[in-house]
Amino acid sequence: MTKAKEAGQEQHDAGISQAGISQAGISQAGISTGKSALESKANQPVNPVAIQMSSQQASKPASELSSILADSEGVDLDGLSEAMDQIDDAIYENVGNLQVSRIAISQPGTPEVAAGEEGWKAGILFDNMTKEIFSKVRKATWIKTESPPMISYAIFLPIFALPTEFVAWPTKEERQEGMKNYHWKSLQISDARVQAGIWPPKGKWKGTGSPPVTEHKNLLGIILNEDGTPMSGHIVLSCSRTSFRSGEKLMGQCLQHKMNNLPNFWGRVYFLMTEKKLNASTNNTYYQLSFAKGPSISEFIQDKTHLRAIVEECFQLQKDLSDKSIDSGQESTKGRLMQERFINAAALQQDDESGDERTDTVMKGGSQDVEF
Repeated sequence: MTKAKEAGQEQHDAGISQAGISQAGISQAGISTGKSALESKANQPVNPVAIQMSSQQASKPASELSSILADSEGVDLDGLSEAMDQIDDAIYENVGNLQVSRIAISQPGTPEVAAGEEGWKAGILFDNMTKEIFSKVRKATWIKTESPPMISYAIFLPIFALPTEFVAWPTKEERQEGMKNYHWKSLQISDARVQAGIWPPKGKWKGTGSPPVTEHKNLLGIILNEDGTPMSGHIVLSCSRTSFRSGEKLMGQCLQHKMNNLPNFWGRVYFLMTEKKLNASTNNTYYQLSFAKGPSISEFIQDKTHLRAIVEECFQLQKDLSDKSIDSGQESTKGRLMQERFINAAALQQDDESGDERTDTVMKGGSQDVEF
């Protein structure tokens, strides 16, 4: 290994240690501290589709192709993975600007629920683009009883806090007239439109009812299967209106991981659920986000191959999203630009109207209902 490579290896290893994982723990888990699959692309423009593929998923086609071509003559198997990455990059460039999904909560008025489609009920978590249902009925293992109840929930691994969005959604009257898209959105709280449309002390809105601008807290993460493999690509959990407080609490939990010697955000999994509530002013029911703290990532993912793939990608992605360097001609850092590309690529759809949270009362239901 050359001195330059040794220096680069030491920097990578030190970064993982600073993230809250000891080198001994890395070795015991079988996690390589070498260059990750994403590291070579750190300075390239972000493509939402390319980002969604985990390093474990990305290596599968190359491994399978290597197996098929193992006995073929004249095939450079050593360069196969790099060649497939180049092919993917070319395809993504031609496909254009696709979108990243967000985690959505089905409401009584959600079209699939209202139509009675199979598998759909109010209060489940799903992909707002593909409509894949993430909520699964299983034992609530975080409830320490002899026989944990069966609850509908999704397993979420947070990775990074993306910029907060401020969105001017159409009014109830405008929606009734057929308007579905938002008027505008901003990532700057100092934006005069934002200041005029959100509650004090952050803004200057002093009207009655819901303010005209909605604040969305955003977490980038992955939905996992029970065996620790990815169920989704990278996905955005947006918390606004009645789920806003849950989002703030979840983000606060993610920032406390280092107190337990875990990396912030991806050091622990969380179980996402919903809670059924009643809007006292309209007498309508709706569902909002709730969560429970899960085990550390190394406790949850027992398979070392799965654990290695998840840890290497999460760590590298955090590094890229935190990059403080600035390219010539740019005002923002590379990390901030990458964050903005992610959040602007995330499909933003009108959430169901639930009214002012301060008038709401808790009802029996949500994920606690085992009928899900």
